[in-house]
Amino acid sequence: MRIAIMADAAMPFDTRNHGRMMHQLGVEFCNRGHDVVIITPATAYQAKPLKVDEIDGIEIWRFKSGNTRAVSTEKISGLILRTVNEWLIPWRGWYAISDRVKNEPFDLCVIHSPSIFFGGLAKKLKIHGAYIYVVLRDMFPQWAVDQGLIKKKSPVELFFRYYERLIYKTANCIGVMSENNVGVLKNTYPALPNIKVLMNWIENEPLEAKFKTSKFIDQLNLKSKVILFYGGNIGNAQDMTNIMRLAKNLLGLPQAHILILGQGDEFNLINEIRNSWKLENVTILPAVPQFEFRQILSSIDIGLFSLAIKHTTHNFPGKVLGYMLESVPILGSVNPGNDLCELVNNFNAGFVHINGEDELLLESAKRLILDTALRKKLGSNAKVMLGKHFSIDAAADSILHEYKSGG
Repeated sequence: MRIAIMADAAMPFDTRNHGRMMHQLGVEFCNRGHDVVIITPATAYQAKPLKVDEIDGIEIWRFKSGNTRAVSTEKISGLILRTVNEWLIPWRGWYAISDRVKNEPFDLCVIHSPSIFFGGLAKKLKIHGAYIYVVLRDMFPQWAVDQGLIKKKSPVELFFRYYERLIYKTANCIGVMSENNVGVLKNTYPALPNIKVLMNWIENEPLEAKFKTSKFIDQLNLKSKVILFYGGNIGNAQDMTNIMRLAKNLLGLPQAHILILGQGDEFNLINEIRNSWKLENVTILPAVPQFEFRQILSSIDIGLFSLAIKHTTHNFPGKVLGYMLESVPILGSVNPGNDLCELVNNFNAGFVHINGEDELLLESAKRLILDTALRKKLGSNAKVMLGKHFSIDAAADSILHEYKSGG
C-alpha cells in the first residue's frame, strides 16, 4: 500500500515531538511492507519547488513554503506572516507534488493537525483516491480562544474555523488523544461521523547505553544538580510562566536546577522572566538535534510539562513520551478535566496537578528532588505505562484498521 504522511515538522531538521512521532509511524508502516512518503513544507530558502530525499527507507518530500515556525509572533506583523504562510500551504504543496500524486496516487494519507491548513491539500489527495486519517493533537483555534488570544466570534476566529471545518470534513476518520476530547469535538461539531481515540506513541526502545553521555550536562556545570527538564515547544498553550513560578519557589533548594530546551513563541518571554526574577536555578537554551536531545533525556532526573489552565480541550504533550521512554518520573500541570492527570497519578508514574495549584506542585517537586529512590520507582512505573498505553504498534494497528474498514 502507498501511504502519505503530512506534518509541518519532519526529521532531521526539525526537533519538535510531533515530527519525530510521525517519522516513527512512517518507519512502522515501512516495516510492515508499505511504501511511505512524508510530505512537509520546507522554508522559503529552498531553491526548488520540491526536494526529495530519503531517511530510514522513507521518502521525504519537502515543498517550498514560507516560514512559519521561524517567524516571531510577538508582534501582529509576525502573526499575520505566519498565518499567510500556513494558509498558502495547500497551494504551494499541490503545485510541487501534483504530478507525482497523479502518476502514483496514495491509498492512505495520515495528517498531523495542527496545522489546520493541510485540509485543502488532503482534499486533493482524496480526489485521487486516498483515505484521509487526521491525527488531531491540538484543537486549534479553540485553545487560542480559551487563552484569549483570539476573540470569540471575531473575523479571525471565523477564518480559522472555516479551515478547521475543512480538514475535519475532508477526513474519513479523526483520531483524538482521549475520550474527553471525543466529547469536546462532538459537542463542537455534532455532524462529524467517525471520531476515535488514538493515543500518542513512541518507539519503545530507550537510547542504547553506548550512546548515553552526560557531556551536555557536564558542559553546563550541572552534574551535581537534580535536573528538572522541560523539552519541547515553548508557547502560549504551555503557559511557561507556570514553570517559571515553580523555579522561583524552588530557589530555597540549591541542589535543584530547571533546564529548559526548545523553541516557540514564548522563548524570549521566559528569558525576560528569568532575568527579572533573578532565577539562577534556570537555564534556557534553544532546540538541539533529535539525537542530542535523546542523550540529554538519558541524563535528567525529572521530566516537566505544563498546559494552560484555560484550555477546554485535553492535550497530551508529546514530550511526556520521551520522559517515559527513558524511565524519568513526570511532574506537570494540566487544565481541569484532563485525562492525563488521572492516568499518571493512578499509575504512580509521577505527579500531575491542575495548573495554578502551585503549592501542591512545589510539594511534589520537593518530594522528587529530595528522594532518589522515589524518582527511580516512579520512573520505572512511567516506562511500564508507556508500554501499556502508548505503543507505536497499537497506533499503526488502529489507523490501518480504520482504513481497511472504510470507516
